[in-house]
Amino acid sequence: MILRGPTPVRLRALAVFASVVLAPCAAAQSKSYTLEDVLRSLRQAADSANFASVEPNANRILDSLARVLRAGNVTGLSVGAMAAITTRQRAAFATMLRLSPQRYASWPQPWVDSAIVGLEQIANSKLAPALRTPERPPARIKEMLDPFFEFSHNVDSLSRVANKEKLRRYEIKYGPESPRLNFPEVLLNFIAQRFSPFAGGEDGPSPYEIVTRYSTSGLTGLHNERGNFVGRVVSSTHLGIRHYQFGAEWGEGSLAQRLLKPRHFSIGAMSMSILDKALVPPFRGAQRIGGFLDWGSARIGYVSGKNWRVVIGAGKQIIPLLF
Repeated sequence: MILRGPTPVRLRALAVFASVVLAPCAAAQSKSYTLEDVLRSLRQAADSANFASVEPNANRILDSLARVLRAGNVTGLSVGAMAAITTRQRAAFATMLRLSPQRYASWPQPWVDSAIVGLEQIANSKLAPALRTPERPPARIKEMLDPFFEFSHNVDSLSRVANKEKLRRYEIKYGPESPRLNFPEVLLNFIAQRFSPFAGGEDGPSPYEIVTRYSTSGLTGLHNERGNFVGRVVSSTHLGIRHYQFGAEWGEGSLAQRLLKPRHFSIGAMSMSILDKALVPPFRGAQRIGGFLDWGSARIGYVSGKNWRVVIGAGKQIIPLLF
């Protein structure tokens, strides 16, 4: 959910609506609702209030906004998760796994903000008056709007810390375009995010991430037994730090611009077997030690020794959660 500015009036609209409609009711027990549940509760309340006849234009807009949000694939995220994205300083384990990165891609888009604001305005200015009738007991209103009540309950915390920039950074680090982690990286980063400099803050997630990777797709050049210079696919092990570039100009524009200014880079130590072969188990036999640099998805590494090597490749994960 995207809410701009320091506590604007629209951020309080849901809270106002909840206080007007639900004031006679006791606080509801906390449940796990999604934005889809909120949309359904609004539709149920609108049908109960004969909204199509009382406010036909507002009723059509309500249906239109619901279609926009559903088409944008943003209704599956829970109300609690929406608040967590903007308030928490540590990523959840499932987020670290990047199993469903697409869910974070749409929230920074401006149209989501507009659709949410539209829902707030209709609920506050049109639906609330239509529901407040002597024939409809407050308990019934509470039952219909329980998901919406939880939604409004999160407004205060969202209004304090939520902003589009924080959601944008969350998408850069954990969204569909972010690097996939292997399982050791997931565990290490899940633990490390509790400590500086890997801990997030009020501005969003930390730009730092631990890299510990076994690569099987490096390409190097060497002289074979006949003295000819040939290319060879080799394996290597990497340990280092990834840094995400949260600046607005990074990772945007044309392909050339994204290559020059990618959203992330990594630097660290690299080891490679003296066998110069692919699929050599990590640290098996004698090793050559050096360093590597990942610039976006491109990688270059160097290992020293009598038979030194320069290795190029791509920092892409071939097998999910492995390498």
